[in-house]
Amino acid sequence: MGPLYERGLAKRDDDRRRGDGIFYTPADVAGFIVERTLRPLVADMSGDRLRQLRVLDPACGCGAFLLAAYRWLCDWHEAHSGGRRLSPAQRRVIARRHLAGIDIDPVAVQLARQALALASGLPAAELADNIRVGDALLDHDGWFRGTFDAIVTNPPYVNIRRLAKSRGAALAAAYRRRYRCAAGAFDLYTLFLERSVAALAANGRMGAIVPNKLATLDYARPCRELLLGEGTLDAIIDVSGLGIFADAEVYPYIVLWTKRRAPRGHAIRVVRPATVSLTRCAGAGLSEGMTCRVLQSQQRANRGLALGGDLDVESRVATVPLGEVCSIHSGATGFQAAELAARLVEAGSQSRSRRSTGLDFIVSGNIEPYAIELGDVRFMGRQFKRPVLAADDPILTERKLRLYTDPKIVLAGMSRQLEAALDTRGLALGVQVYALADSTVDPHYLLGLLNSRLMSRLFRLRFAAKRLAGGYYSLSKKQLAQLPMRILDLSDQSERRLHDQLVDLVGRRLKEAGATSPAALNFDAQIDELVLALYRVAAAEVTRMPSAA
Repeated sequence: MGPLYERGLAKRDDDRRRGDGIFYTPADVAGFIVERTLRPLVADMSGDRLRQLRVLDPACGCGAFLLAAYRWLCDWHEAHSGGRRLSPAQRRVIARRHLAGIDIDPVAVQLARQALALASGLPAAELADNIRVGDALLDHDGWFRGTFDAIVTNPPYVNIRRLAKSRGAALAAAYRRRYRCAAGAFDLYTLFLERSVAALAANGRMGAIVPNKLATLDYARPCRELLLGEGTLDAIIDVSGLGIFADAEVYPYIVLWTKRRAPRGHAIRVVRPATVSLTRCAGAGLSEGMTCRVLQSQQRANRGLALGGDLDVESRVATVPLGEVCSIHSGATGFQAAELAARLVEAGSQSRSRRSTGLDFIVSGNIEPYAIELGDVRFMGRQFKRPVLAADDPILTERKLRLYTDPKIVLAGMSRQLEAALDTRGLALGVQVYALADSTVDPHYLLGLLNSRLMSRLFRLRFAAKRLAGGYYSLSKKQLAQLPMRILDLSDQSERRLHDQLVDLVGRRLKEAGATSPAALNFDAQIDELVLALYRVAAAEVTRMPSAA
């Protein structure tokens, strides 16, 4: 029912669907989350405690999680009663006693009641107290005081700006007053996680599917503090590359959490599945590909979650964050993108009087390590052979014009690895291109560090949550600013030699046109070796995969 209802909304009112975050969870994914949440919980229960087990979905939609929980509990009881099938009366008891849900959409709530009624044999009217209409973030406070043993949910992903537009600024203000996670440009899913933590009893478990932004973005910092400080992060399953929500531009994580202080030395299990099983919900369910473990005690809410493990170079050598050795700028903001695209023209098409003032325009895909390939640009739905932007275009502020025309290092903001090149001619930059200006160190030296395998490895380890489909990573100024730069003391003769050696190698590498030519690859290998030596890192530490669980 949920998928049909969602498709109906998509046809009728896409703004409402996105404004309320209505993207329902596939049944197999809901089943997987339910199984991984409930199995460890009920293993420690018996007697009255098991009979009083309560499971909540605070954003239940059409009931995918409630239905999955009902089926799992029925199967579990049958498996632990000698294989005897449950009677219809016992099945009705499971539905009525153990399951609860709430949702703001009355139509979805009615569908959820009907779905559970059909599965259990209960009249839908008898489930009215179990599955209620309301705003879980503001209503039914009695439900949210440590009264549930398990919470399984796919909360709405709605940014505060969209929320204020669709449901009013007063509601957004009410959330800000009530929730510690309503910080900055917050998203509703962080408030649902906070509400869920409050609703869980001691030792209760939560299984939720949320955007991977939870791990890195500034607004989610209070939520990370909550999860790290008030419980145990059992596992984070990275399903960002699996296309679970086909119609939504979201890259989700499955988070499994227990309301119990993390034991000393606890390691969070991080899993990156290869595929989703569409035929089974229990057991493996998700084909578990690469797995590693990261210590919860080493996670820092202010830095984001380092889910790929870490390589602590800062303890080996003196480093300075990249943001302290240069200024980092966005080439263009998303707000400017449409207007900027409208002002681009093909090179040679502008009038004779303006041809000499045209700035070549590049996007992330034009940047390779040490090289910039002009032309063949797709930007905001338009395709250009070689786009240019007039230097006297009114869209350019004096500051932006100076950024475009001055020498700078440019970085691809959407890439599988760090890719940096030197711009000495003056280029106009699109969205997802970053510029490093006003450097206090030789730009050739910075290029060598940024394009090294070590720096790409550090980025992937520390900002695994920036991983998108296809192995791409989405960079941000904040993450770039944290990259550790090995800045040498040029008054020290031995360090000066190392500095000059790297500058010389990068200078020679810049003269190689082909990124895959034998000479270019040879220089890359020499640069990588020298950078490893500068950071006192063994080659094996960069090449090996995270340890298997």
